[in-house]
Amino acid sequence: MNRIKEVLEQKGIKQTWLTEKLGKSYNMVNAYAQNRQQPRLEIFMKIAEILDIDVKDLIISKKINTKENWKLAKEIVPGNLGSSIGKSLYEREASMNNFEEQVIMDIGTSANVEFWHRNLERGKGFYINGFKANHYPDFILQTKSGKTILIETKGGHLDNTDSAAKCRLGNEWGKQAGNDFAYFMIFEKKEVDGAYTLDKAKELISGM
Repeated sequence: MNRIKEVLEQKGIKQTWLTEKLGKSYNMVNAYAQNRQQPRLEIFMKIAEILDIDVKDLIISKKINTKENWKLAKEIVPGNLGSSIGKSLYEREASMNNFEEQVIMDIGTSANVEFWHRNLERGKGFYINGFKANHYPDFILQTKSGKTILIETKGGHLDNTDSAAKCRLGNEWGKQAGNDFAYFMIFEKKEVDGAYTLDKAKELISGM
């Protein structure tokens, strides 16, 4: 259940205005407002941004439900092969750039890590539903305590124009997924709000 209709009325905003800003059909937005259909997490986040409120203020239960509907494959065909690094889930993982390799060598081989996996490309790997595009984090880690950690790296050579949106989405996913899940965006040079340096991320993950 959501409070979209109630918030629109409180703010004196017409549903047609929200429809235009959201880029969805009027019928779809009306279904959201009438609680006939619930938006996905990223759409809740976009509506909250448009209405300038906290996403939790749109949700009557104050909770976004998440479902476990993705599993790691028994075998993968990664294409271009990366370097052999300890604790990888599969015999060989997909290729990486220099910063990605540095991150996984520093974090993925930590004593508390059970295994790591280089997430596959679009259409094959795990993704977080995004408003404009789905977000495929670079790595999936499993700790010996049973925590699943997603890592997205941002090297200094990248433009990072979408980094802030990805970081917000990933951090929100981590909060909503529960205590056994976490998300870390790790930057090399260009700082992103809500992201971590490699040293800080390594410190935090080593205690998970």
